[in-house]
Amino acid sequence: MKVIVCLLILLSTAFYSFSQNDERFNKVNSNIVNAVKQQHLFSKFIEGKIYFENKTVLSSLLNYNILTNELQFIENNDTLEVSNLSNVEKVVANNFTLLNIGKKKGLALIIAQSPDNTKQLAVKKSLITRTAQSGGFTVRNPEDVTVDIAIIGKVDYYLFNNNKATEANRKNFGKLFSNNKNDIEIYIKNNNIDFENEESIKQLFNYCISL
Repeated sequence: MKVIVCLLILLSTAFYSFSQNDERFNKVNSNIVNAVKQQHLFSKFIEGKIYFENKTVLSSLLNYNILTNELQFIENNDTLEVSNLSNVEKVVANNFTLLNIGKKKGLALIIAQSPDNTKQLAVKKSLITRTAQSGGFTVRNPEDVTVDIAIIGKVDYYLFNNNKATEANRKNFGKLFSNNKNDIEIYIKNNNIDFENEESIKQLFNYCISL
């Protein structure tokens, strides 16, 4: 991690352009420089509001760092981070809304929601650093020990019910829409729903809220 910190300090911060079906998140990125450039959820800092659990609201230019899992905002030309992400309820910026997953897992971006806004499907994208035997970006630490670092893209989907999050899997879909559990099971089988594919899981969610 010391190596990562050094690189983050030395490399200028660029951006990651959000794409709902980004193939880069399904494989190892062997170039740590490119990974650092992709570290932000939005292509630039955008106007938004941070809503805290204590009902206070912060308006600022903001962005979400998917490499460091930090909510960043600009104040007096300085880039700062929210000190305790667990105190954040949600973030609204342009047409985007991020909800707090809880359990220190960070923020997830809403990609579909029910007409009454009580149920949402959201995606959490992350860049994770790992040491690797091969396929990583080789650097040398101060002790002159070679370290292979792999940047792995990770995508997780969550269901929200009145701001409470659960993993978006077969079991939890059945729990959230328990009144139509049998119909949902049939739909999953007939449509070969893939819970790791965004369009597929959105298709299932939209079917559930239509029942």
